[in-house]
Amino acid sequence: MKITVSEIPEEGFEVDLKENIKFDDLSSKPVTVSAHVEAKRSGRDVFINGEIQASIEMTCVRCLNPVTESLDLDFSVVYQPSVELKGDLELHKGDLESSFYDNDEIDLREILIEQIIIHCPINPLCDEGCKGLCSKCGVNLNNGTCSCDKDITDSRWNKLKNITFERKE
Repeated sequence: MKITVSEIPEEGFEVDLKENIKFDDLSSKPVTVSAHVEAKRSGRDVFINGEIQASIEMTCVRCLNPVTESLDLDFSVVYQPSVELKGDLELHKGDLESSFYDNDEIDLREILIEQIIIHCPINPLCDEGCKGLCSKCGVNLNNGTCSCDKDITDSRWNKLKNITFERKE
């Protein structure tokens, strides 16, 4: 849903959204996103506040089992009209707190996508104690042990086993 900045009423507006969004990098299935968004305008600046609820099916980075991440988050974003800048400019901390819009439009769907990506875990786990997969045979170590020989070492390091060090006192 796109909003036209010049059409935002003086008192602002509120909208409830329900979108199915595909996140190729996060989930194999489309995610149903529910959101309540409030937008207010002050001159050409737009203040957008909202709440998002979504459940995303991800993959555990250790054992590759499916993991459902439930998100319930609040967000606040300030949009300003984009301007063409000439030359190099120094960025200040406050410059990073605003987003920019073009052609008098702001896409609320893009805001939802951005906020969900920001709040998703980088390395989702099915459980903090997940043991992962055996690096040799691929067995899920959460379901039991594998029959791999744990004492096998890389033969390139065998000569180092015979090195001894003398203590000098």
